[in-house]
Amino acid sequence: MKFSSVKAKTNALLAEASFLLGIKSQAEYERALSFMDELIDDYDNSHPLIDLLSTSIERWKYSSPEFTEFNTQVAGMDDVVAARGIPPME
Repeated sequence: MKFSSVKAKTNALLAEASFLLGIKSQAEYERALSFMDELIDDYDNSHPLIDLLSTSIERWKYSSPEFTEFNTQVAGMDDVVAARGIPPME
């Protein structure tokens, strides 16, 4: 295997889709979601990229200002309620 070829292809991929390793803006987040939609259509062949991209999306959702209020609310919920999105019973 020629690692120089792998390196060149990886660099090209990351130049095109740097959000695979980390999302830095709302615009990148939206591109990442669009890319995920395309990858899901061919799940069996896209599984490794889906894993990589889902990690990047998850990190963004836990750290971006856009999700701060949501994350705060979820953190204060019972685990079952947070997982299912079911409002607590009064």
